[in-house]
Amino acid sequence: MSFKLNLHLQQAFALPTHHIISIQGEDSVVFLQSQLMNDVNSLSSGLWQYTGMLNPQGRVLALFQLAQIESEHFLLILASLDAQWLIQHLTRFVFRSKVVINYEQDYHVQGQFIDHQASINCAQVITGTAQTGYILDIPDKNCTRKLLISRTQTETQLEAIDQWHSLDMAIGWLWIDEKLQNLWTPQMLSLQVLNAFSLKKGCYPGQEIVARTHFLGKSKRNLRLLSGFGLQNGQILQQNNHEIGRVVNANALGNLALAVLPFELNTDSAIKNNINTVTLL
Repeated sequence: MSFKLNLHLQQAFALPTHHIISIQGEDSVVFLQSQLMNDVNSLSSGLWQYTGMLNPQGRVLALFQLAQIESEHFLLILASLDAQWLIQHLTRFVFRSKVVINYEQDYHVQGQFIDHQASINCAQVITGTAQTGYILDIPDKNCTRKLLISRTQTETQLEAIDQWHSLDMAIGWLWIDEKLQNLWTPQMLSLQVLNAFSLKKGCYPGQEIVARTHFLGKSKRNLRLLSGFGLQNGQILQQNNHEIGRVVNANALGNLALAVLPFELNTDSAIKNNINTVTLL
């Protein structure tokens, strides 16, 4: 997936739909390993991963980044879904585990574009402290982004937010809200590209469906980047008057989107939304 975007280097800007959830306690690793679709045991302090939660049918409930800041302390960065809903959902499975889950309302999430030539290391690392705040390096193609977790609020810049979202879409990272839950498996969303789920770890909700889909090769859809006009989240896409897929995420301008579509579609396929023809990138 590739496209060109003219970034303007600037100070940090607020990502107001992003939220921070703290998960800590001596059972935090075991708890997260049993609930999330990625291998939490593969993390160590100072690293983060793409991951999420599935329903028992293997459909995506939530997507987020999970950072381990200490051996028994994790930060969950949620891009679009209601944080209180996710906390309530996670709490249902705590039982007697020694785990504390909190919504960190004092933390504010910000984005920052940087000069990629100044970026030496482009790995999924997190640095900082609770006092100074945290920085996540985002390893996209040109290493041009940092995600900041700070106790200081910054200005909301709509253009910068849309650029950030567009770059997330370019690498295949999705913002799943309440209207987009329970629709797609991780394979339909091509989340293997970001190593966002594990086929080797033990049981977790939806794991059996994910494994069966992989080993039997039954996923016939994947995520595609497309451009057009009037694109919107959840929008139905058609070919020859037949529904063939749906937009998962679209940017604010409606000219760039990620959609779940059949594997066999090529870049010459004529696909329409409810306004005009869209183009596969």
